[in-house]
Amino acid sequence: MGGIQTYCQELADRFVHLTHKFSVVAPDRPDANHFDNKTSYRIYRVSGRNVWLPATSMPTLHNLVYNAGYNVTFHAQWQTILSSYQARRKGDIKAIFCAAHGRELLFNVAEPGTRTHKWYDGLRKFFLNEADHFFAVSNYTADLLQGHGVACDRITVMPNGTNPDQFYPGDASEIRERLNLKDTKTILTICRLVRRKGVDTVIRAFSKVVSTHPEAKLIIIGDGEDRQRLETLASDLGVRQSVRFTGWIAHDGMEINQFYNLADIVVMTPRTDPVQVEGFGIVYLEANACGKPVIGSRSGGIPDAVMDGETGLLVDEDNPDQLAEAMKQLLDNPDFAERLGLQGLQRVVDDLNWDAIAKRIFNKIDYIANMENKFSGATI
Repeated sequence: MGGIQTYCQELADRFVHLTHKFSVVAPDRPDANHFDNKTSYRIYRVSGRNVWLPATSMPTLHNLVYNAGYNVTFHAQWQTILSSYQARRKGDIKAIFCAAHGRELLFNVAEPGTRTHKWYDGLRKFFLNEADHFFAVSNYTADLLQGHGVACDRITVMPNGTNPDQFYPGDASEIRERLNLKDTKTILTICRLVRRKGVDTVIRAFSKVVSTHPEAKLIIIGDGEDRQRLETLASDLGVRQSVRFTGWIAHDGMEINQFYNLADIVVMTPRTDPVQVEGFGIVYLEANACGKPVIGSRSGGIPDAVMDGETGLLVDEDNPDQLAEAMKQLLDNPDFAERLGLQGLQRVVDDLNWDAIAKRIFNKIDYIANMENKFSGATI
């Protein structure tokens, strides 16, 4: 679960068809076989804690390079570049590519001003300079990379995508009836329930919306450490009966698509935290893929995901008054809301879908490697 995990799976599902040899190295998980047996590529699982993956993945990666002839690595985050760095020192890895999302470029294991903090920043800068090229999910993330000394010609901004076969406009009458939401204006938010996601701002804004739209309902999909506080906030604001907490809903089933289609508006307004940031926001594209207008905050890479006034609306973070006005604008102007949703859908169909994104990333990999005469034909 999560944006980076989705990013990895969606690219892997497509890379396997773009190159003649492809495998994945990933952390082990309980019941991993249930997932692995459904893929069309080999997944090599590495046991141990995630924090040790850069080191524990080395034997597996080196075996693939030396014995199976792999010549390119694509890293989900910079930390695991360590394993490729060791292999390239012996001349067997020809090119190293890496995705960049956001948080991993801000996070530090230690308190500022300490030796460990300085050491970690130095380590990150060293491995960032070992990658041949980065694929940043937003302009915001590209700026973070440049702040760490990565030259702009080693960065391609490549946004996230969505899967139109999984998220698409559909009939939500069955779920409306099941939830007793007929003839009800419905606002949906979907995310992990943690403070930085700004769900409290959504609830505060919603409490202002019900003064003019008393029939409106807010549905919150997700779970997390902040749930109890959010439920209490809804009660304190007198809107608990109009707010429904569903808990987490799996992204690989039909139900999540039905919830998107149920909504009149999809809202997610994260706030910027010193080391926590929304690098892009796949939720906005999933909602657009269902033809729904979205509202996001001007935070991190969200302005790349939400085209203000074209596929949705942007508001200042931590501003419930502004968010409430944006909600009312869409609820009071259904033609405008529909136009935003349809333009978002067209953007996904034309450009921001995983088939298109994977091909663009792979073609860039192939171009860069061949331009520098590093190899002919990528095995990842």
